[in-house]
Amino acid sequence: MPRKSGDPLPPAPSPNGRLREGIRVATIHPNGSIKARGIIFNVSYPLRGQDVYLTYEAAGIMIFDNRGTLLAEHNWPAPGIKYIGNGQPRGPRGRELSPMSGDLTPFGFVPSRSVFRAISGVRGP
Repeated sequence: MPRKSGDPLPPAPSPNGRLREGIRVATIHPNGSIKARGIIFNVSYPLRGQDVYLTYEAAGIMIFDNRGTLLAEHNWPAPGIKYIGNGQPRGPRGRELSPMSGDLTPFGFVPSRSVFRAISGVRGP
């Protein structure tokens, strides 16, 4: 059935997997990874859902964001390896305490009264 002149255009197909001048397009999965040539590459959890651009080379793969920033570069793994991490530990990043926050003392802990008295030389009950 032909489209009428007043009908809106159909939605553009997703560019995933399409080749654009030697560059493939992929969407980062909800867990922060992409799959290329049957191998799962961990890219970045905060970038989930975004399109990235992949360039395949003989030695490995390069992954770029939409601004052209290199996100990851990996060599092709040995046969049988199906997952490549990004070098970061799993899970969310821990909160670092500032020395100015008051959570830490020069001792690395909060001393009891008796320890404080012994260090300061104060005598008392």
